[in-house]
Amino acid sequence: MSTLKRVAEMRTGTPAFGEQSLEEKYQQRIAEGDFAGLDEDPATAAAFDADHTVTIAVLGDLHGHIDLAYHLLRRWQVENKKIDHVLQVGDFGAFPDPSRADEETLSCAQTDPDELGFAAFMDGGNGSFMPYITSCKGRRYALDAPWWFIKGNHEDFQYLHGLNGDAGKPRPLGENGLFNYLPAGLYALKTKLGSMISMAALGGIAPATTNQNPCTKWYTENETQLLLKHEQPVEILLTHDSSPGVYYENAGSPAVERLVNHYAPAYHFFGHYHKSGQIFGASGQTKTIHLNEVNFYQKSGELRKGCMGILTWRGPNEHEFKMVKEAWMTGVTRENYRQVLAL
Repeated sequence: MSTLKRVAEMRTGTPAFGEQSLEEKYQQRIAEGDFAGLDEDPATAAAFDADHTVTIAVLGDLHGHIDLAYHLLRRWQVENKKIDHVLQVGDFGAFPDPSRADEETLSCAQTDPDELGFAAFMDGGNGSFMPYITSCKGRRYALDAPWWFIKGNHEDFQYLHGLNGDAGKPRPLGENGLFNYLPAGLYALKTKLGSMISMAALGGIAPATTNQNPCTKWYTENETQLLLKHEQPVEILLTHDSSPGVYYENAGSPAVERLVNHYAPAYHFFGHYHKSGQIFGASGQTKTIHLNEVNFYQKSGELRKGCMGILTWRGPNEHEFKMVKEAWMTGVTRENYRQVLAL
């Protein structure tokens, strides 16, 4: 039996994202007159509008687990504060056509259909994502923050490269502008006061030899050279790979190391290695942060540690990053997360 057929059969008879979607649950509560927590009173809304802190969620490799990421982000948002931006470090699992997925992804999808979860969020490639994402009543329930992601080494590279967009600018995955692919380059995240948080992005992994083909899992020589030519300060560096030797002696990217040294950003986020999330760097230096895969450990079935963090930005000299370690994350598994994290 083919992998795609097996994946299809595993989904047969079950809604793509659980027995009852969150939107259906919200609509049922509204129909029953239960509005508790769905709307904010004027005083709460005014306090929210007066808070100019920018809240940026940072996610590790997704490998198609968009639904899990949404459950985690929205649960955190409802219990804490509104998320303004979402950054993701590559291996998004961007396969709108599952038949074009790489061999490793298809193999994983035999036991975990959500490895191909990206396709479930797409509608004919137009970026029409599941309605519960943005249509829920109440601002804390509507996770409508824009997502910004780079390529990893498990994507449909031709699809990403072919997305419409001007050179050096984010490329939206559809008409709603919710998900945006970042080719290698310099970008800026808007704050609530109209200022910008500068960011440099380099997706992919290091090629064994010089590479000039952008439709691959490797970054190109051109991309790294252009980034190294820029002299303006950068506050966030977003890469898929790490500098050499962070986890393994013979693994890592020389280009990433050059970019860290060149820009000396406040934060450098990367993924790729599927290790527990860690924060490296002494006070006053670049905080180099590895995010774990947004997924579950194979043996224990528990949520991977350090797969999500929150960067709180109040200004160029006032900011902090913390891994999300909420008590409700304990006991979340692949089998129960839709029920445990439902709101």
